[in-house]
Amino acid sequence: MGRKLRETWAGIYHVAARAQVGEALFRDEHDFLRFETEVERIVSPECVCIAACAIDTHYHLLLETADGVLSRAMQRLNHCYSSAFNARYGRRGHAFADRYMSVPVTSDGHLLTVFRYIARNPVEAGLCQNPAQWVWSSYREAIGRRGRFAFADPSIVLSLFDGSIEQLREFVETPWESDRTAVSDTAARYLTPESPRV
Repeated sequence: MGRKLRETWAGIYHVAARAQVGEALFRDEHDFLRFETEVERIVSPECVCIAACAIDTHYHLLLETADGVLSRAMQRLNHCYSSAFNARYGRRGHAFADRYMSVPVTSDGHLLTVFRYIARNPVEAGLCQNPAQWVWSSYREAIGRRGRFAFADPSIVLSLFDGSIEQLREFVETPWESDRTAVSDTAARYLTPESPRV
């Protein structure tokens, strides 16, 4: 058991970005659909989306990228989404509060923890009771149900469960006492309104 990162690739990253304080990044279904489209546009043979989740104020992605690709992909994603968002709402300035957060995934355990955190983010935000209930997440597709972000490829995560969707579901859907701090403190600080720029 162990993940098989492509030898020439830079690695796997937990990426997140949030709205300006007091604003929503996704106000309705149109915004969520636009974001999904923009994420799909950065997917390429050199940028694989493993997991994605968007809630009103921020998004999380789990990306595996080739060397030098992450910054270009994220610049394109955030610029394209911001431009469309500003045009739609007749606003100016930055849609995002800061530059995106990017944390390298350093082990199999870290990969699983981040995947679980992303899938459970809507649950911890009080938007649903089970990760599979949230529409704007790739988790439904990962467990074989029809859902959004169908282009996401969770195979590297599933391989750590020997391909067992049941084991993946048990891992993700069973609540832990430590759920609110299950991912790195950097991510948690980044996504709070009072956080300093990372």
